[in-house]
Amino acid sequence: MTDRDPTCSPARSGCELRVTLDQEDLASFIRAATPIRVHLSGPDDPERWVELDEPRNFSLVPDVGMKLEAGGKFHFEAARVPLQDYIKRIRVTVRPEIDNDETGIPSLLFHLDLDEADLATFPKLIDEGVTKLVDRALRANQTKMVIPFGSLLAARGALSPRIQPLTAAKLNVERGSMTITEDRMVFAVDLSLELEREGTPGEHPVA
Repeated sequence: MTDRDPTCSPARSGCELRVTLDQEDLASFIRAATPIRVHLSGPDDPERWVELDEPRNFSLVPDVGMKLEAGGKFHFEAARVPLQDYIKRIRVTVRPEIDNDETGIPSLLFHLDLDEADLATFPKLIDEGVTKLVDRALRANQTKMVIPFGSLLAARGALSPRIQPLTAAKLNVERGSMTITEDRMVFAVDLSLELEREGTPGEHPVA
């Protein structure tokens, strides 16, 4: 069950927003996101891709992430030879991570580690080569599986000119954290509220 619990401390000019997702929530989310196709060289290269079906098995690993097992298929070229096959079983570990960009704004990254791929018809040597290639392609900086929650939650809104000398309220994202147990994932964000002011009371006429 999803639990949103914003709690504010009177000793701080901010609050914590916490979202808790249990295993059932996460499984429903993943089922809704599949089947999914990952283009190994970006959307401009439709000839190199890996497709994952709806997961057959799903589990949470404390302090690591989610482990999935699914079928699928792939298509790409090796030494100018086109390769395409069905994947009987693919095991993937989804590792969420909080990271800051060059400006210090936090984002949520999803790394996809390919643990094992069992292809339908190719020999083991090609099987291992495919596994390594797909593993490199599924990394977060390649797939762009990044949620910029710092930018999404940060906001600034103008206040009424009837309230002097306050001019605007600004919501800042200070940091984020992730906790993973065997039955749930907890995502927490520290927010701060900043009030902008200009001039002094009575300096401008009330609108």
